[in-house]
This record gives sequence, C-alpha cells and structure tokens, in this order.
Amino acid sequence: MKYILKIMIDKYNVSKFDWMHYRITKINPMTYHHIVKKEHGGKETFANGALLTLFAQQYLHLIEEYDLLIYKEINEIFLEINRQGFHPTKEQEKRVEEKLVEFETKYFQELRKRKKVGKHEKFNPTMERQYRQEGQYEKRKTKRYAKSQK
Repeated sequence: MKYILKIMIDKYNVSKFDWMHYRITKINPMTYHHIVKKEHGGKETFANGALLTLFAQQYLHLIEEYDLLIYKEINEIFLEINRQGFHPTKEQEKRVEEKLVEFETKYFQELRKRKKVGKHEKFNPTMERQYRQEGQYEKRKTKRYAKSQK
C-alpha cells in the first residue's frame, strides 16, 4: 500500500466506505485517486488525492469517458473534502450520489449496451453500482455463473 494512502486512511478515519460510498472489501480494496491526473501534472499529494475503492475508481473513469463535466464536478467535491480535512459529510455524500444518478440517468442506454446484458435480463446501472457499493458484486456474478452452468 502506498504511504500517502495509509496516511490519508488514518487522517480521514476510513474503515467501511470510500468517498463515493463504496464498501471496502478484500476484492474491492482502497486505492489512491489522483484528482488532477499525473499526465496533467498532478502530484501524489494529500491535497490531490481521493480515497476510492477499486470499483469506485473504475466507475469514476467510466464517467470520465462519457461526461467530463460530471467527472470534474465529482472531483471538485473531493477537493472540497481535502480542504476541510475530515471524512465526507452527509451533504457531500448526497452531492456525489446526485452526480452518479445524473450520470446514470443521462447515459442509461449507452451503459446498457456496453454491459452486453441478455435480452431477458434488465440492466439497472444504479443497482449495479449499489451491488458494488455493498460488496455484493462478486457474489452476484458467481451466482449468475452458477445458474448458467446448470
């Protein structure tokens, strides 16, 4: 684990959820997210970091692919959290959640196509994210795989 990540986890007293409210698990470990990317001159510093799990980080970069404005707005909330110097408030968690719902509402059809779900299976990106947040994503995939093998 990166030294900066350890310091941030201790400072922000993170134990169960990251800044996008994803549950921290063995299969979904905590990662360091560069708010300003390395390729744009972003350093690996306390002020430029956000505490995200692996799934949250992947989802945030999916948002970046589709809607740079929403991506930047979420990163602005992360900068705000860094300036205050403590764990996200309920209001900040709510604002992040609103941005995620805005993204999912706007790009529902594209996300559905990208997921390549079967015609009999309904894809709900909000539920997919909720499963990942609750740490149940791998369990669901395993159950679905077991059913397909019967």
